[in-house]
Amino acid sequence: MKHYTMLRSLEVILPPLETQRRIVEEIETFEEEARRIQKAQEESRAALERLEKSLLGEAFRPERWA
Repeated sequence: MKHYTMLRSLEVILPPLETQRRIVEEIETFEEEARRIQKAQEESRAALERLEKSLLGEAFRPERWA
């Protein structure tokens, strides 16, 4: 109970509600951009893997060495 009393006595200063809303909006925008970047990275990685397999397959085709 001692901690509760101590916490209750603390003054927490918050920015105005409109400022809080703008901060949340910016955070949500950053999160959305991070998701888009992550998706693009995953798609690029998958394309690179397909390209590597294709190149390796082409390099080791028997008719290529005949």
